[in-house]
Amino acid sequence: MVSLVAAVFLMLASPTADPRPTGADGVRPALRKGEFPWYDAETGRVKPVLSRPDYGAGVWKRISDALAAVGKWIGSWFRWLNFWRVPGIGGLGNVVAVGLVLLVFTLVLVGLLELLRRYRPPESETVTARRRGDRPGRAD
Repeated sequence: MVSLVAAVFLMLASPTADPRPTGADGVRPALRKGEFPWYDAETGRVKPVLSRPDYGAGVWKRISDALAAVGKWIGSWFRWLNFWRVPGIGGLGNVVAVGLVLLVFTLVLVGLLELLRRYRPPESETVTARRRGDRPGRAD
């Protein structure tokens, strides 16, 4: 209650401000003189400035179109199999295409794990090197 009374007294004591902006007449000439990328001096309007690149055009668009074309080409191989339906799953062509994609991903994962295995020295070499004070994998 006390804060409400204090707020009312402050509102009554403070002078009311003029609703018109005081420096509005000097803003437009200053904007016309300066070269701002977001202001069009001829029309007197603000124009949008994109903060990020437009991914719907240029190189990104060409990459997207190329990947879509490859997908359609691969999809055309198995589209004729969609004549046969698998209950609860869909067309047989879709099942085969998804299976092949999973097979390719699995092969990539196995290849990466094999490269990781070849990169790491076996545990016995690491323990022996630590006992001698050498770095693991060092040729003497």
